[in-house]
Amino acid sequence: GKPSPNPPHPPHDPRVILLVQLDHLGDAIISTGMLPALRKRYPHASIEVLAGAWNREVFESAPEVDCVHVSHVNRFARGRLGRFLWIPAMLWWGLALRRRKVDLGIDVRGDFPVAVILRLCGARRRLGWDCGGGGFLLTDSADFVPHRPEVESRGALLAKLGIRASGTEAGRPRFQPGDEARQEIARRLAAIH
Repeated sequence: GKPSPNPPHPPHDPRVILLVQLDHLGDAIISTGMLPALRKRYPHASIEVLAGAWNREVFESAPEVDCVHVSHVNRFARGRLGRFLWIPAMLWWGLALRRRKVDLGIDVRGDFPVAVILRLCGARRRLGWDCGGGGFLLTDSADFVPHRPEVESRGALLAKLGIRASGTEAGRPRFQPGDEARQEIARRLAAIH
């Protein structure tokens, strides 16, 4: 017969992977290096990201990402909203993401609030670092090595999943600005001359 257009999902592979990256833009760009290896290892999974408003475009431009959830209020948000409402926002996101039925949640930062989100959303497997106070909420943690380059730290998280990235998948960050951003960059560069 004709092959199915959508091959069957391997029974033990995650259907939904949630990477949480609520912090800085540079850290988000570093995390993009994980995406090709995750996509190669789990080709049938929906790869989703919970991002901050300031780093969402990094993930929206990544071809491996299927869905970006945007948290406008979290610990890294500037102003009063970030300072006072991040705890209710953390609880809200944890519960709101339950409907996604996350199989694998990844905390790239080692942050207690992110570990809470992953636990509340019901992620079956929760991977991160146990150095930020939320280790007891994780099912898997990589060894934290102080002063290790962040790209290598992301590789250590992948290794806990049995993913050994090599060659072009070695975790090199990548970001392709969209057309609008490219036009704005060209406009600003032209104004300098």
